[in-house]
Amino acid sequence: MKEFFLILFFSKWVQLTPAPVDLVGEWSIRPSNTLSAITPGAAIHIDLARSVPEAGVTKSGLEESIEILGRRIPSESVHGFLLTEAGERIELDQGGFSLENDRAWLVLRPDAGMPTDLEFTEVTIVSDVQIRGALVYWKNWSK
Repeated sequence: MKEFFLILFFSKWVQLTPAPVDLVGEWSIRPSNTLSAITPGAAIHIDLARSVPEAGVTKSGLEESIEILGRRIPSESVHGFLLTEAGERIELDQGGFSLENDRAWLVLRPDAGMPTDLEFTEVTIVSDVQIRGALVYWKNWSK
């Protein structure tokens, strides 16, 4: 019940990039406010609408979209980490795609779930492939 109320009152998306960015190599940002998770399902979401515009359930269908995304952004080609002010590092090594209507997202989260007792001051994404025009978000909960 507690988790339900946390999600109901405190869940949100935080846009970390004020404008689209090209992700390749190592990219970092220090958000103006610290990031903290209210559930272990919190994650970094990378909007792929500009980089892979043909992906999305209504555009290509589910199976074809997953194939397109897998070719453009191979598994394990993108990962990242979150840092706390004290220098604690949380690896974002669980990558996957989320599809909805006409959008595709790359989702990065820790394998064991996001810790809910830390405040993060920096986000770093490391990409072996170029992702053009990405918008990066912090999603503060997940079902």
